[in-house]
Amino acid sequence: MHVYVCAAVRCVLAGALLSFIAAIVVGGQSGSIEIQRTRDDKAPVFLNKVASATGDRSLEWIDPSSSHIDRVPVPKDVELFLPRLSPWVDARGRRQLIAAWTDRRAPSSRGGGIGWARYEYPTGRLLDRSEPSELSTTIRSVPSWVPGTAAVVHFVGSDGRLHRIGFDESGDRQSRVDWAIEPPLGPWRFEGDTNWMQDARGRSILLVGLSRRVADDGPEIAPAKLWWLEFDEEFRSIVAAGPLLADEMGPEHRAMRSSSPSVHVTSTGVPLLSYQRRSDVDPWEVRIAELNFDASGRPVLGSEGRIVTKTMIQESASFLDEGRRLVTTQGNLGYVRKAVQVDLAAEQRTLASTKRP
Repeated sequence: MHVYVCAAVRCVLAGALLSFIAAIVVGGQSGSIEIQRTRDDKAPVFLNKVASATGDRSLEWIDPSSSHIDRVPVPKDVELFLPRLSPWVDARGRRQLIAAWTDRRAPSSRGGGIGWARYEYPTGRLLDRSEPSELSTTIRSVPSWVPGTAAVVHFVGSDGRLHRIGFDESGDRQSRVDWAIEPPLGPWRFEGDTNWMQDARGRSILLVGLSRRVADDGPEIAPAKLWWLEFDEEFRSIVAAGPLLADEMGPEHRAMRSSSPSVHVTSTGVPLLSYQRRSDVDPWEVRIAELNFDASGRPVLGSEGRIVTKTMIQESASFLDEGRRLVTTQGNLGYVRKAVQVDLAAEQRTLASTKRP
């Protein structure tokens, strides 16, 4: 019976994705934005774009409950990548999808440049999008929807800065995130994907990879480290910041880069952190560690955690099946990629058995 139910769920999700892609092929028109929304964190999880040497392109989605992975085609004229679904639904049960896009018909190596596009999911109706020529920077990370039900995302741009888009706002909706405090690292830049979590005080904080320039006027960038950021109420400026792992700031870890954090809170209330770490010559280590909280309620890492897999792709992993599995992207630095699932429960049992005398 369980097999038939899972198959039915997969068919429904696959049908929704196919309807979404079909609607993009037809082409939707911008419309009014639904404001009444309900928080729902059980959205299908997308991986980065997948493109083969033959030019076939598709987006992969993952059912977070069953860990089933499927692939649907993307229209040949429009390439979507770095997608993420909203953690809420509107009054009709529909989500919104934000992604980077480029026109494959434009005569250049990356089409006509990279902009952002926002769709209604699963109908595929185009809500709005930016033309690449309108942007001062391009999207370099998977956008993060802010906590709550606001239609606001942050992303790391090609300029190394954190940017904000407020879709429900009039006027210039895209802006650069400012520091309301003195940046703790002096000249700085962001690296990799970002993800939200709640600290022990119940406040939402953004986990990021943050690096600094070795000299104020020099081009050399020190390896990124994991930091937490706290924002004002409108998520426009950073009001507090701190490192997740204090030891990582020491000279013995100077050559190590850490980025692309992702958090899952277990049924017992323990926050698990997945992140990537590497030196300049090694592949990325995908690590898992438990997060603790200091006296102020801010998150801290007590250790570097354990390595669960390695990859050449700098991209945040996703927790599935109530934190029992982790899905990562494997492949080379080109377009050949595949999703790999890690059974964290089995990996933990194996680790425990090796420690027995």
